[in-house]
Amino acid sequence: MTEPSTNGHAPVWSPELDWVLSALWGGCEEVEVSRPARPSPSRRAVESFGVLPNARHPRLLVPLGSSRAAARAVRDHATHRLALRAVKPLLAASVRLGLGHRLIRDRLSVSIPEGTVAEALPGLLIKEHLQKVLGRDALEMAVKFDAPRPHRKPTLQILGTDGEVLAYVKVGWNALTRQLVQTEAKALEGLMGLPSPPSFEVPRVIHADRWRSLHLLVIAPLATTPRERGASLLRTPPIGATRELAQLGATRRGALERSYWWVQVRRRLARAEAALGTRSALSDAARRLEQRYGESELSFGFWHGDWVPANMCAAKGRLSVWDWERSGPLAPVGLDAIHFEYQAALSIEGLSPTNAAERLLDGSSSSLTDIGVSETLRPALLSLHLMEMALRFEEARAAGVDTVDRKYPAPLEAMLSRPSGAARPATHTARADTSSLRAA
Repeated sequence: MTEPSTNGHAPVWSPELDWVLSALWGGCEEVEVSRPARPSPSRRAVESFGVLPNARHPRLLVPLGSSRAAARAVRDHATHRLALRAVKPLLAASVRLGLGHRLIRDRLSVSIPEGTVAEALPGLLIKEHLQKVLGRDALEMAVKFDAPRPHRKPTLQILGTDGEVLAYVKVGWNALTRQLVQTEAKALEGLMGLPSPPSFEVPRVIHADRWRSLHLLVIAPLATTPRERGASLLRTPPIGATRELAQLGATRRGALERSYWWVQVRRRLARAEAALGTRSALSDAARRLEQRYGESELSFGFWHGDWVPANMCAAKGRLSVWDWERSGPLAPVGLDAIHFEYQAALSIEGLSPTNAAERLLDGSSSSLTDIGVSETLRPALLSLHLMEMALRFEEARAAGVDTVDRKYPAPLEAMLSRPSGAARPATHTARADTSSLRAA
């Protein structure tokens, strides 16, 4: 299906590029992805893409059928690579002027046999299928993808030839990500159907279906722009929204070990170990965690599951939240707040995983108190967060994703090795918060 690049600066396509090409265009003999310089005879090119930053380290496929769409895809691409962030404005402007062929060195084309009838295209090409879903012709499609991660999947940005963003598409390509895409579709449809919509904005579902072996979730773009998103990273959990989130479904109180959430954690772990054919260190961690906190009385409610700065934006007095693929009912209340704090310590402050865990235990935060949860539960909730995240990596490996967990096992072991009662954060009293972002 794919053909390795053989030009001097990129001798082979990376495994990440092979993966995304196989996920989107594989499994169909009629479709071929190749370098434009090596077209197969008797075939017709129907799509062309530039690979950014390059074929060795790919993260974005830029559509080359429209200079305006390509420029918008480049401009909207969020990246942690400083070199690419620095040149993005210049690259986007150059692409819009039609100079992309000079600046984007690694390119590929998608082709089909000559004579393929138009009626067959929606069954062969994902872009043609999406054009039918959206009722639009002449769309362009940018493809964003990450390095190997537990939930990695292609995300498609659907653009008009004028550069307008029309939709985003989540693509579930294996058992794990297909389930995540279905979970997000269900969550978004449920949130939009509430009698009283939440105070925060969520993406609107346009369409959800199965195409070939893929599960697709087509959502409308939020009003916030990528520029606003990048400028508005929150550093503390949005308290009002975090509190409201837990009340969006059924709520109850009870012991951790008998809770719906913990029973599901143990079942997920058992399924992952069965798929891997081995007992993991997480089994021992779960046993020790249950011994320590199993009888702890907790409140349970709805959760987002990935409540982090990168998945939300506070702009123009409105909070927007996306990526609901891990959401669900009856999780420990406070877990979203802990998740936010831990991930912010890693990604914004740049702390090591162990230091991030220590930061959460130092008593300087009152996020739990502010949402009505006792700060004495902070060690338990942090341990549960680390367990949940480590389990996601275990599930990814069970699904065949080649990934390594460097963030969660060490701090989880450190938490479980502490003497009971060793971590007692300072007690905070609830207080009014005048920050518009924390009250969002």
